[in-house]
Amino acid sequence: MQFENRFQIGGWAMNTGKTYKTRQRAEIEGVLRDGDCMTVRDICARLASSGANVGETTVYRTLEKMAAEGDVRRYDPGKGAAVYRLADDRRCDGHVHLRCLRCGALEHLDCGFIRRMEAHIEKEHGFTLDSGRTVLYGLCGRCGKERAQ
Repeated sequence: MQFENRFQIGGWAMNTGKTYKTRQRAEIEGVLRDGDCMTVRDICARLASSGANVGETTVYRTLEKMAAEGDVRRYDPGKGAAVYRLADDRRCDGHVHLRCLRCGALEHLDCGFIRRMEAHIEKEHGFTLDSGRTVLYGLCGRCGKERAQ
């Protein structure tokens, strides 16, 4: 977690505006940098395999704070585990995401059909989609094949 630098003077808290990055936050960011989208369980497993001593509760709290600050994006299907990834708007602007309801995988979809659909929605319905925040839910190719068997 990041902590604000505050001084207590006679009952008044003075905020210097500086923040500190904890070791745990740095380790979580490192794991997210190495992967794309991960659940808390995935992040904890990677941290443990690297020898980092960061508890699951700390991971949850840190990710929620990072999401509130805009440093990570959180995708939650409503059932199952949410996935997190570092917020890199350059990677996500201009395309929608596909989220697997079974395994939690999140894929980027840059497709001409989707761009035409977005143009139709804007022209015919006066509504502009925020592509970088648009998520379509279903089953990925692997989970779809497993389900069919």
